[in-house]
Amino acid sequence: MAYWSANDDGIHSAGLALLARVAARFGETRVVEPEVEQSSSSHAITSSRPMTYRRTQLAGGVEAYRVNGTPADCVTLGLYHPPKADVALSGINLPTIRSRMSEPDFDTLITQALEQLPEQFRTRLDTVAIVVDEDASPETLARVGAHGLFGLYEGVPRTLLGASAAPVASKITIFRRPLELHFRDPASRAGAVRDTLFHEIAHHFGISDARLSELSAQSRRRPGASR
Repeated sequence: MAYWSANDDGIHSAGLALLARVAARFGETRVVEPEVEQSSSSHAITSSRPMTYRRTQLAGGVEAYRVNGTPADCVTLGLYHPPKADVALSGINLPTIRSRMSEPDFDTLITQALEQLPEQFRTRLDTVAIVVDEDASPETLARVGAHGLFGLYEGVPRTLLGASAAPVASKITIFRRPLELHFRDPASRAGAVRDTLFHEIAHHFGISDARLSELSAQSRRRPGASR
């Protein structure tokens, strides 16, 4: 018996992973899922741009494909992508409502994080717009080559500007839904928002991802550093 699973919560949904693991106990299982959460778009289909899919790996070794489209696109691919499935499954939806914050409360986390930023950096963010978005679009993920994003810096780092050049307007986007899904308790969520914001601000000052990883590793190796 071959099982095929899809839902609208995105390829990283914990509910989807649970369903796939249980189905795999009973037969061959394949997952075809949108790259990002697609709630309230279950009947939509992609017609105005190329649609692609690529193989990915879920916990437990379940065969899975991530699609830069909607749940209906995934249903179509699942039906016509060989081998054919005998049973189609959907779910399990997570109780995300209990983990959601009001927009003002989430904005407060941003404000509190900025207040923790050293003044010499905070005073040099006058040309940076900090915005909150629900989630990164499939187009954004494809453009930056990422499977998912907590934050994104778009602009010209200050280190690339000449000594006499005026700073260029830049933007930092914090993606609310993935942060809320991955960090459920208030303390860890506040810390994740702060770390994400500081990470993107570091890009504004010309610090690369590779250098940030080095600095993080050095910090963890210090005596008394928290784990």
